[in-house]
Amino acid sequence: MPQLRDRLATAETVLAAAHARLSNGTSTAKESPGKQPEQAAEVPSVLVDLLGPEGIASIARLDQAALDELAAALADRRAATDLDPDLIVTRVRRNMLARLASSPDFTGDVVEAVTKVLDLLIKFIANRLNTQASWHPYLFREGADEKDLQKDLYDWLTQGQLGSATQVEVQEIGGGRVDIMIGFSGFQVYLELKEDETQVPVANKAAYIKQTVSYQASGIRIGFLIVLRSKAAKAKSPDPHLTDLVTHAVVEVTSGSPGRHVVMLELPGGRTKPSGMK
Repeated sequence: MPQLRDRLATAETVLAAAHARLSNGTSTAKESPGKQPEQAAEVPSVLVDLLGPEGIASIARLDQAALDELAAALADRRAATDLDPDLIVTRVRRNMLARLASSPDFTGDVVEAVTKVLDLLIKFIANRLNTQASWHPYLFREGADEKDLQKDLYDWLTQGQLGSATQVEVQEIGGGRVDIMIGFSGFQVYLELKEDETQVPVANKAAYIKQTVSYQASGIRIGFLIVLRSKAAKAKSPDPHLTDLVTHAVVEVTSGSPGRHVVMLELPGGRTKPSGMK
């Protein structure tokens, strides 16, 4: 009964938010006279699961951006007891959840699981942006590699509630071996790790992204790519802000099929202490 009451309360909250947007007219598509109606927005699976046909009909006039935003807020609420309340971490997390909302696999138990993994990874990047060389020296020295990242991230993940579900170097996944796998009841989430000393944007690293989605051959089409930037973009300069280090991509492997989603996180390396800036 408590779970049912919570589900109903959540549904009422989502519907109220949707109706508020509709009433102020800021989230409905506006059409010019004589213009053909645009294609209807696709309601994210997480909202379909929660609201059902009648509820969906009541928010059908919302545009895609508004629907994705509601789906992100819902995903955040469902896992709220475990998420970081930090303002910037929350903003980055909700931005990514809104982008993941279009995945047909972002529904049911996958929503809570992916949200938890996402939150842990964003917090990992945020924590390491603030760490000192005495705690994590590999982030401040030359020659850091993927193994340094893997050990650090594995230690981070295994300290929390996902510890017993986290494994490294798991074979027979998409025809290869994945760096980190986090298992849930009925599905897995895969993390691909890379070390890169170039300044090429991760979004342009096609080989990295394709390798990440290749592990999604028979599972949920949502994965993570974490890249250690082993060489600073500018020597003896400040690191990028957290909001610039978490991005998203969708890969269409087969024409007409749902895209495979990748959340990409960058960890700055080759860093300089604040007192050494020039």
